Amino acid sequence: SVSPVLLLAAGRPQPLFYHIFRLCGILEPSIQKEEERAFRGPFWKRAMEYRDWNTGARTSLLGYGCMRFPTRPDGSIDEERAAALLNAARDAGVNYFDTAYNYHGGASEPFVGRVIAQWPRESFYLATKLPVWKCESLEDAKKIFAEQLERLGAEYLAVACLGEAVELREAGIRAPILILGWTPAIYTEDLVKYNITQACYDLDYAKALSEGAQKAGGTLTVHIQCD
Repeated sequence: SVSPVLLLAAGRPQPLFYHIFRLCGILEPSIQKEEERAFRGPFWKRAMEYRDWNTGARTSLLGYGCMRFPTRPDGSIDEERAAALLNAARDAGVNYFDTAYNYHGGASEPFVGRVIAQWPRESFYLATKLPVWKCESLEDAKKIFAEQLERLGAEYLAVACLGEAVELREAGIRAPILILGWTPAIYTEDLVKYNITQACYDLDYAKALSEGAQKAGGTLTVHIQCD
């Protein structure tokens, strides 16, 4: 049997930290194989890896959680240090940031909103969470959601499918909504009716959406996705 903190490496057991360091590329040259260093390189010199989603989104493999920023003695966010961390993450290629209504006693969302307001909107993805324990009715949820949009300074919402977009509209959300996923052109009438922007990936799809909008007697806004 092998100890939980030992794994086999080169025919002999090694401490767990050996394997963590090896994967991160920070072992001493005498320990790490030359070909591994040449292939992977030290972690501080590697480019960020990304994942492509079938919705058209492309997110960094590493995301940044905004639950525990540096704080001052009184418990408030140390905004100078926290902003430096967020900007360093973005400069390193991180484009997915995650916060929530209740993080840092409610201070995370407005702080994150102030920082990301300085960045190009198309350069990042932002996620937050609705505090459902505070929602005793649909009206409560709509009120808190509107507050979150304001705190984050979000100009539009991105969703995966038409169903999610329609639910938001019917809940009273009037902010611009973008569908990242594919919506069959036969549902263009709903896109027009609810004033929802559709991501468009090729010319044939654009033509189909245009024909659908004409039949619906309205105008459809599309977001052109270019590779």
